Amino acid sequence: MPKAAKRSTKPSDIRLLVVFSDLHSGSRRALMPREYTLYEEGALGQTIKANKQQLWLHDCWDDGWRRVYDYVGSDPWAMVFLGDAIEGIHHKRTELVSDDPTDHMIIFDQLVRPHAERAAKRFAVRGTQCHTGDTVEMKLAEKLGFEPHPDSGQFASDRWIIDVNGFKMLFRHHMEVTSREWLRIGGLNRELDNEILAAAKRDQPQPDGAAFAHRHMYDSIKNSKNFVMVCGPWQRTTRHGHTKWSGMFPEPTITVLDWRNVPAGSPPEEKTFAYKMQPQSVFKL
Repeated sequence: MPKAAKRSTKPSDIRLLVVFSDLHSGSRRALMPREYTLYEEGALGQTIKANKQQLWLHDCWDDGWRRVYDYVGSDPWAMVFLGDAIEGIHHKRTELVSDDPTDHMIIFDQLVRPHAERAAKRFAVRGTQCHTGDTVEMKLAEKLGFEPHPDSGQFASDRWIIDVNGFKMLFRHHMEVTSREWLRIGGLNRELDNEILAAAKRDQPQPDGAAFAHRHMYDSIKNSKNFVMVCGPWQRTTRHGHTKWSGMFPEPTITVLDWRNVPAGSPPEEKTFAYKMQPQSVFKL
C-alpha cells in the first residue's frame, strides 16, 4: 500500500475530499472481506467466505483505493462517507451474512478503517433508518475518529456543509429516486436547486454544490458555478431492488473532489472511479 498521505490539522490545507457511500455491510449482496470470522452467537468463530459477487466488489474496492492514492499523491485529503454503513436487521431479514448487527458493524470497520486512518479529516452522514437505526453509524464514526458535527456533536450527522476553497458542499444521504432511467439527471438538479432556494428563504448557508447517496445509481452534473453528484453503491441489486430497478444496474464508485487547481469559490474537478458490472448472461436456445 502507498505511503500514508500527509496529515494536517489545518482544514485550510485540505483541497481534496474522497467521497463514497452505501457499503451495506452485512448484506450477502454487498462488499465484505474475502474471509470473515463471525461474532454471531451460535456461530462464533465460524469463518465464512465472500461469494462471487462479493469477490468482484472487493477487487473493485481495492482497485478504487489504489487509484485514489495514486491520484491524491502526498497531499492531505478528507474522507466523506455518505451513509448506509450496514445492511442491518430489517423487514424479513433476508440476504444477510449474519443475523447479528454487530457482525455488520465489524465488517464495515474492517473495510473502512485502513483508509480512514490515512485521511487528514473524516466526516460521516447518517443513512436510512431501517438499515442503521439512529446510533449505529454515530458509534462507528466515533470509533473511526470522524469529526463531531459542530451543532449536534454527533459523529455522524444527517447533513454536513463543508467549505473547501470557498465552495460550500452539502453532504446528505437521501435524495429522490426514480425507476425511470430518463429522469435520473433531473433529480440531481431538483435536489440542489431546492436546497439553495430553501436556504435563501430561511437565511441559512446556501450550498454551492451537493453530494447525495441512497439512490444506488451514480451521476454527476457540473457547470461554471455549481456541482452535484450522487454516489454509486457497494451493493449489488437486492430482491427489493429488483421490484422496480431491475434493469438499472448499480455501479460502485469512489469519487475524489479536487480543488487543488481551481480558483477560490469554483466547483471542484471530479475524479470518479466507477465499476461497471459484468454483462448479464444471455441464454441461447
